[in-house]
Amino acid sequence: MLTRIWPAPELPRPGAVWAHTLLLGDQVLGEIDPLLLLNYFRRPEGDDLDQYRTSLAFNAQGKRSYADVPRQLMVALCDAAYDPTGSRAVVIWPEEHPAESGLLALWRVLPLPERRSYSFRTRGKARTGASRYGIQVATQLAGRSATQEVRLIWPEQVTPASDLALLASAACDPDEPLGSAVERFALTISDARSVANAWPLIAEENAGSLLQHFESNPDLTPFQLAEALFAPADGDGHLWEVPEAQRVKALLGAHNPSYIRMLDSSRLESAWRSDRTAMLNFLDHRDALSGDAANLLLASAIREVSPDEIVERLEDRELMELALVQRDDLLREPRLWSALERSRDRELRDSALAVAGPDVSLDLAEAQCWSLLDQALDRATAFPYIAEHLAQARPTAVPSWRKVMGGHEHQLTSLLSKTCMVRPEVSILAAATLPRRLLNSVPLRRWLDAAPAMHKRADQASAVAAARLVAITYRRKEPAARELLIECFGPAHKAVEGRNLPSEVIAELEDSLPNPKTKSLAKRLSRALIASMESSRWTETELRRALECAGPEARKLVKLVPKKNPLRRRIEGALHDLEDLLPLP
Repeated sequence: MLTRIWPAPELPRPGAVWAHTLLLGDQVLGEIDPLLLLNYFRRPEGDDLDQYRTSLAFNAQGKRSYADVPRQLMVALCDAAYDPTGSRAVVIWPEEHPAESGLLALWRVLPLPERRSYSFRTRGKARTGASRYGIQVATQLAGRSATQEVRLIWPEQVTPASDLALLASAACDPDEPLGSAVERFALTISDARSVANAWPLIAEENAGSLLQHFESNPDLTPFQLAEALFAPADGDGHLWEVPEAQRVKALLGAHNPSYIRMLDSSRLESAWRSDRTAMLNFLDHRDALSGDAANLLLASAIREVSPDEIVERLEDRELMELALVQRDDLLREPRLWSALERSRDRELRDSALAVAGPDVSLDLAEAQCWSLLDQALDRATAFPYIAEHLAQARPTAVPSWRKVMGGHEHQLTSLLSKTCMVRPEVSILAAATLPRRLLNSVPLRRWLDAAPAMHKRADQASAVAAARLVAITYRRKEPAARELLIECFGPAHKAVEGRNLPSEVIAELEDSLPNPKTKSLAKRLSRALIASMESSRWTETELRRALECAGPEARKLVKLVPKKNPLRRRIEGALHDLEDLLPLP
């Protein structure tokens, strides 16, 4: 109920007045600018009261007018209305019209629930005794009441708090967005003052400081305001125009779970795109964040950070362990393995190797990460797979195989001795590199499994392996030794003739083969073959097998057998059958 009163001197009763009252429903109270109500009051004239018997139609939604109210008066009214104690007040102001406008302007900047109970009046004289009105504005004080129940305010003596000054400006100027913010987000007087207190930071668009302010005043700050300001940037742009990255950074720095819950993966992704440097700084100093914020940031970093940026943070164990599991591209990054090669964090190195599996062994060899390969091979379960993978990928790379297996020769020997299904590539590289004493400790049957591959291949690794196996098996009498000699003679003989064997392998053959006084190692190798044929009765098929890849010089084998020796005919027959394979030199 809003009433305006006029003196009625034309009426016969002394002191008579006219009063026109507007009855306002809640909906109207929330939609209309109270200042506009001044335009709807009508002083009755005579006895014609018919116009007051019907409802008034308001056509002023969305319209707002400026209140021409002296600043001192407006601040004093705000000081009275926003008193946290809720005490009643009398404001002394000599002019009636600005007082009316000021009270109605104050009404529009009060939170909507408070408007329903807001009570005020203007009058000529007022006392400080008991009053049913929250605020009275009087032109003069009519003596003080003994009870002093009402606070007396002289506007010129009021030193306004910053929030009251802002609320006073918003009350006068409907274009000030603070008024709309109070209307939207404040439910109580405390809420309104809280919004006003935060307003300078909102105006400065200082997201971090504002959120700290909200966190330090959680009981006074309407959460709806914080939610509107820190929701995605396409929300309440009329309150401020803060970039999404700044909002996200402020929320990450919050310690209130309600604020952290405003973040999601899409918002973090947007922040990474727009302010990568700041997000990386947050990542590096996330121990200062709350647990929920740090976890969100870390989860987003796993998706957004480049391999280079991850490698630069090798000492960030939490980041690394998650990245190793979730980022397949990281495991294919040579720079990661090079960095881990230099790292002393054995546990992290072991985690990376376990996640990558044996397939990474080739990458490690390519990058010459020998210590990492050494560490990988230390894991008993991984050793067979890494050895197999390396051998398959680089079956002729004797130097790198020797480099990798240099400290794992006993593991390799154990693998060859105890495992039936070792790939030929592994056996050939092992035969080419293992120390001689370890070669002898492997059952001949294991070497024999790989012998057909040695016989077929024409590379130095298989030639070295064949020559070394000839050296350790020549004097042995078991059937497997003869079979091994049959398979290995050809590639070994061809390599000796072509001078394609390292000096240390030549030395091994010279120490093992018969006829040490003979200068030609090829002859000595051939005589070893003849001796085996004589002692174990080779078939022509076996002889042809031994000679088929021995090179053209193998034709000289026949000259080492006397003409009347029955073995000579068999050798001649085998050589005749192999004419296409053993062309004349």
